[in-house]
Amino acid sequence: MTEITDSLKSQEEQLKTVIRTLERKHKSYSSGFLRVSTVNGKIRFYHTYEEDGKRVSHYLSIAREPYLIRKLAQQAYEQKLLYTARRQLAAIRTFLKGYRDNALADVYTRLHAGRRPLVEPLVPDAQEFIRQWESVTYTPGKFDPNLPEIYSERNERVRSKSEKIIADKYLYLHKPYRYEFPISLMEDGEITTYRPDFTVLNPRTCAQFYHEHLGKMDDPAYLKRNLKKIETYIQNGLFPGDKLLLTHETSYKPLDMEQLNLMIDKYLN
Repeated sequence: MTEITDSLKSQEEQLKTVIRTLERKHKSYSSGFLRVSTVNGKIRFYHTYEEDGKRVSHYLSIAREPYLIRKLAQQAYEQKLLYTARRQLAAIRTFLKGYRDNALADVYTRLHAGRRPLVEPLVPDAQEFIRQWESVTYTPGKFDPNLPEIYSERNERVRSKSEKIIADKYLYLHKPYRYEFPISLMEDGEITTYRPDFTVLNPRTCAQFYHEHLGKMDDPAYLKRNLKKIETYIQNGLFPGDKLLLTHETSYKPLDMEQLNLMIDKYLN
């Protein structure tokens, strides 16, 4: 799904929870409603309800009946909240029913085979977008000559065995990625070049994520440097759990493959 549908699906679940909660509370509501008026500059409260087919308003004293006043005010608010939540839920469901993530790209892909060669598509489909994304060339990052040479299955040099595991996992699952692709971020008022460990695409939605593997979390100097890096990502609108994906390890706790698999399932499938 795109960010739009992901967000709406999340809101849909929140609304369903709110509605279920309010519908349960509705069973304990008092009959009638709270009427509020101002008389001679003073606010007065009345409990208005039906009795023998007639509408009756009973004056409520703030001193003697504060609980009932608050209860009636609360239930009126909750009734309006329930009404609004139901309308919002209906609106979201109507939108999602008619919305398709790849509708614009499908205009081209659904053309007759004889017509497509005559047309230049203005909106590429996912496969074409991925092909163009993967064809971008860039200069790899530099390596310390003292570091051991470790290569992924794609025959690219990486900096650790864990990064090889991650790269090979992305390759095996057909998740398009770039290793240490340079990006420009604002840091301390200046443009700075960063190289996230992995820049990876969701192959269905073409949403782009940055994946940093924090491999030495028990090294104080490394930890300080990478916390600064994460702060820079956040200042540039790349938030953990949103556009920024994080994995980690220490000298006594290796890369958690279950965590990696869950992360891939949530963001990249």
